[in-house]
Amino acid sequence: MSGRYFYDNAVAAVWMARQYGMKFVSWHSGKEYDLSVIEANVGSPVESIRNDQRYVVHADSLRILQRQKVDLTGKGIWEAISSKPFTGENRIILRDELPFFWPEVEA
Repeated sequence: MSGRYFYDNAVAAVWMARQYGMKFVSWHSGKEYDLSVIEANVGSPVESIRNDQRYVVHADSLRILQRQKVDLTGKGIWEAISSKPFTGENRIILRDELPFFWPEVEA
C-alpha cells in the first residue's frame, strides 16, 4: 500500500474506529486523534471539511485494510486473501456482514 489512507467523512471514521478498532492521526501533524475529537465533527457540513479534518489511518491500523476470508468486495463475491489490487470493484465493502468503509488514498 502506498500513499496515505484517509477518511474525510467523520461518520465513516467513527464507524471504522468503533467496529474495527481503527486509529487515526492528524493530516498535518501526524498526532493521534482521540475518538471524541472525530465524534465532535460528526454532522459538520461537507463544505467545512479541510485537509486538517482528514482522518489519516494510523500505521498500526493499516492491517485492518488487509483482506480477510469474511470480506465481501464490490464484485459481490466472498474473497479469500488475494493479491488483487484494492481498487474499484476489488475494494472491501462488507466485513463479517458489517459495512466496511474503504478510505480514500492520497494521490
